[in-house]
Amino acid sequence: MAPGERVALVGLDGVLPDELDYRLATGALPHLAALLRQGGVVARTERAAGATPAEIWTTVATGRHAVDHGVRALDGYRLLGMSSVLARPGPWRGFWGTVGVAAGLAEQRPLLSGVRRAPAIWELVARGGRPVAAINWWGTYPAEPTAGLVLSHGGWDHLASGDRAALAPPEALAELQAMRAATVAEFAAESAAADPTAPRLPTPLRELALRPDEFHRRVASRLADGATRALAVYLPALDLAAAAGGGGAALALAVERELTAADQLAGELAREATTLVVLFEPGRRGGGEGRALVARAGCAAGERPELDLRQVAALLARAAGLPQSAELPEPPAFCAWPEPPSRVASYGERRPAAGSAQAEREYLETLRSLGYL
Repeated sequence: MAPGERVALVGLDGVLPDELDYRLATGALPHLAALLRQGGVVARTERAAGATPAEIWTTVATGRHAVDHGVRALDGYRLLGMSSVLARPGPWRGFWGTVGVAAGLAEQRPLLSGVRRAPAIWELVARGGRPVAAINWWGTYPAEPTAGLVLSHGGWDHLASGDRAALAPPEALAELQAMRAATVAEFAAESAAADPTAPRLPTPLRELALRPDEFHRRVASRLADGATRALAVYLPALDLAAAAGGGGAALALAVERELTAADQLAGELAREATTLVVLFEPGRRGGGEGRALVARAGCAAGERPELDLRQVAALLARAAGLPQSAELPEPPAFCAWPEPPSRVASYGERRPAAGSAQAEREYLETLRSLGYL
């Protein structure tokens, strides 16, 4: 590795491109606008039709296609007498999920972090002993030890039950549970003081979506210091709210709230990270087009350029001082990048530990509570 730079990645799920474009044009996102004036670029992204959230966001984190990183679905079914899990049963999915499970011929299983074969950007940076942080990202449960902190996908729910498998190192459990309790208390106070006639998401959706995202932003903000060399945080509130039936004026207010909060977080992260990517994906709200704001001095683009989702990890790896892997694309040409310290055929295959039966049950329940299953 070269000395490299501090890098950060923020993923927002459920944001339509027009919602971001309009607010940037009207000056409603001052921190993001300032990053653009300093040399940042807003690029257009496109996701594969029919891809699951787990597949999309694991591609973003690893820079690899799903066929390579191995995360292609949210869950799968293990058939009686088989050791492997069918992640994509295709037209048979309905049969195995109803008749097969009821008859004891199949067992529904979540896809744990052990399925992911390719290392994520924070894992690559941590190989040199540099502290990193990954917060609520897909493909991270159960959390695996690294140099720094990993709060797994669905960490908000797992912290409530004291599930240590969601956190690495587990010694951080008490501190994060205290931060979670503070977030719960502040949301309760905010609800009590709110105008009851004003439109807002129903309480279950606020608890399901907005409150966890606020907590994950706070964890990211606490870890955004000079010691953390790579940070990634996933914020799915708008996708969860829309998929659970939120809409109209209430969802519009939630969009305003979440984008304003993301703008504030981006400003905080940019004070420490030399290269910052804020990725806005439409999620299950429809359409495949998204936006990626790449904040880095010296970028230049005329018309809005296109950015392959795999290039997110590629550009972060280059900025962090990692070798260029032949398995990843080159970073986008609309920014200037340092030469890599070397070029390698591969970063190697990730070999994580196997998850326990308890971890599978915990994560399956989390996916159900979030409305994914």
